[in-house]
Amino acid sequence: YTLNSGFVENGISDGKRVFSYTNIIPETSWGLVVEVDKNETFASLYSRMKGSVLFVIIICLLFFIITYYFIHLKQRRIINNKVYSDSTMFVYNERFSLIMDMLAEGVIASNEKGLIQYMNLKAETILGWSLSELKGKLIDDYFRLRYEDTGFNAFSYKNWQFEESGLTSLTNVMLIEKDDRIIPVSCSITPIRSSKIIKNGLIVIFENETEKRYQENVIHKSEMRFKNFFHDSPD
Repeated sequence: YTLNSGFVENGISDGKRVFSYTNIIPETSWGLVVEVDKNETFASLYSRMKGSVLFVIIICLLFFIITYYFIHLKQRRIINNKVYSDSTMFVYNERFSLIMDMLAEGVIASNEKGLIQYMNLKAETILGWSLSELKGKLIDDYFRLRYEDTGFNAFSYKNWQFEESGLTSLTNVMLIEKDDRIIPVSCSITPIRSSKIIKNGLIVIFENETEKRYQENVIHKSEMRFKNFFHDSPD
């Protein structure tokens, strides 16, 4: 028969699947046939591959554990810093609110658009509205000031925002409360600035002068009585 040289991948020998390689020996009538059992070859490869795959799996598992540990540690630090920051900020806010609520003057703070962001307890008492009702609303609509002598509007956020002056003091002005009751107040307006030019909002500090004016009136009447008494005295 004719012997063909070359490699055969899917050969059958004695009922077994084999790799075979055939070659003619030069200058002879001999031929060389090499056969290797596929199952034995694959079994050897599988045993080697198992060790390699197991090693790769162990390396991947270690890498995952280390990565997870560092990510988890970083997240814990971020969470701890956030909790500490929030708790510290909460304490500062509580202290700030306590101090502001102890003031005898009303305090209102707005942002750069004139929207109310904060009111202390005295401001809520004078105006008749709570912070929850007014937060995010335009200050002009609820802090309504009128000149005592003319009744004209004494404060407008848009007009005030474009004024070059910083601190603005208003005296002899009247404040219209929630129930449209009018009370005399003294008021100072201070800008919140991010630069010398740009105003990022304002802080209004105002005081109800009803009691003060009442006391001044009582003192004035008392002084007039004593003055008249001395003028009318025969001695």
